[in-house]
Amino acid sequence: MTFSIPALGPGDSIHVVAPAGPVHGEAVKRGMAVLSGWGVSPVAGRHLLERQGYLAGSDEERAADLTAAFGDTGTCAVAFARGGYGTTRLLPLLDLPGLAARRRLILGYSDATALGMALSLDRPQPHLYGPGIAELGAQAPDHHEASLEAGLLGRHPGGIQTIQGLQTVRPGHARAVVMGGCLSLMAALAGTPFMPSLRGRILFLEDVGEEPYRLDRMLTQLSAAGVVKGLSALILGRFTGCIPRPEADSPSAEEVLQSWARDLDVPAVSGLPAGHGPGRVTIPLGVEADLDAETGTVAFHHQ
Repeated sequence: MTFSIPALGPGDSIHVVAPAGPVHGEAVKRGMAVLSGWGVSPVAGRHLLERQGYLAGSDEERAADLTAAFGDTGTCAVAFARGGYGTTRLLPLLDLPGLAARRRLILGYSDATALGMALSLDRPQPHLYGPGIAELGAQAPDHHEASLEAGLLGRHPGGIQTIQGLQTVRPGHARAVVMGGCLSLMAALAGTPFMPSLRGRILFLEDVGEEPYRLDRMLTQLSAAGVVKGLSALILGRFTGCIPRPEADSPSAEEVLQSWARDLDVPAVSGLPAGHGPGRVTIPLGVEADLDAETGTVAFHHQ
């Protein structure tokens, strides 16, 4: 079985949907203009600009937009306008086997983890873990634009994206399919029918704004639910703003994460500049990666 990121070419469609939080129309418009400048054709979901409290419309509207986006008959991708919260609410409403069979590329991070994992129950879903479309046209973008463009359009030299300079947590080597995403979403899926097996996989985790004790609680949940049983390796990304309250007697987020990682007894690295935070790179999930935890190097195979 081969695993690859289906690259877009000139005129191919990228459907922009908002399965989670509401978006501002001008921000999305600017982001879609960036996509047009790259030669692809952005298509706005019917309910893209809806708002219902902290959600981008009703569950039924957001699910309908996702289903319609996956139904395009041409080469296309499905992009999250933003993260936030709400995608887990849609999973029971979706024909997940039908959507997964379409093999559409997902672009998004944070709450997009829920859809990427739920579509990977039988086979890893191709997923570019990168910014929401509403972030693309910002005056001072805080994502690494070159890695996003290269991943979306298939322009990594030789189809391989190599990242060096990672910190060794446990030495060793692994080659396996990489899966995962935002830790809080992974913990929310643990114990539900929407969590695929990660046996034999490389797990990638990142998060934002969670105090160390909350990270500890979520990592403990993944272990107790058996999610991490049989992993091949672990990659820890950005954990932005994950600091204890000033009055708290607490270890740092790094100490919590590395203690848990060492107990897994698999090759592990930390410091991959992906997830939340400034300068974050776009990386592929659902594809094979070569991890050399001794030199702190990971090579993602887009093709």
